[in-house]
Amino acid sequence: MGPAWGMGHTQTCQVVLDILSRCPKLETCKLLVHDPQDVHLEESIVECPSIHTFDLQSAGAPLLTSGRLLSRLSLPELRDFKLRGQAELQGVFAVDALVSSLAASTHLASVSIDSDSFTKSSLTDFLRGLPPTILRLQITDRFHTWQLSPSDGSLDDDVLKVLNASPEDHLIHCPALQELVMLHCRKISDEALGSFIISRMPILRVVDVKFDRERQVDILPSLESFLEAGLQTSITYISLMPPQFSPWQGLPDPPPGQWGQGGWGWPSSTY
Repeated sequence: MGPAWGMGHTQTCQVVLDILSRCPKLETCKLLVHDPQDVHLEESIVECPSIHTFDLQSAGAPLLTSGRLLSRLSLPELRDFKLRGQAELQGVFAVDALVSSLAASTHLASVSIDSDSFTKSSLTDFLRGLPPTILRLQITDRFHTWQLSPSDGSLDDDVLKVLNASPEDHLIHCPALQELVMLHCRKISDEALGSFIISRMPILRVVDVKFDRERQVDILPSLESFLEAGLQTSITYISLMPPQFSPWQGLPDPPPGQWGQGGWGWPSSTY
């Protein structure tokens, strides 16, 4: 479907269902949906035999909206699912309908979500409910001004621990997971990330994590054997540096190497 972003292009779930019922050959779908919770949806299931990529942004109540919409769709070829949208503070956070709908897509391999669509408990339930076919998981951590502090976010060590695997576990969530991407992390600790990586070897192949904080613990030594065996990692931190004031600040043409070329900023460190 065509461009969906921008509030002027929002559609209700029923409108989306009506459109999709007329597009049996559609392969990629990108939507911005705003759906009143009190509007009844038709009970019939819309067959979408060709859709392999479904990108949904919800303008309010993303878990409720995605669950309502996907529960009315048959997506047998779905391989890539993306969900975005900031949940309301008093929103509905039940993930049952969404999880059961994704489980019906037996080819689903990639899931990308934003943390602000979830509470901590609903994000935990969502990860536990993902189908075993998942190969790639991406979580983008979002922080908004209405949150009192980053500690109010949903993505933390406890949530990541849900994906840890150990010989004692009778049920491993996302057992085939090969790639984990986490962007703008604030509350995941280095130790928790290291524990996750070690527990997931040798199946895990790619780890791409961008922290919005400084490095606290160097976990690289504990990963060396896995890196030598082929594990690919990109773990990036922000290095907070004090401002370096210059007497040339504010002048039109500072000398080379002074303010404007070597000033202060937010450099990052990577390994």
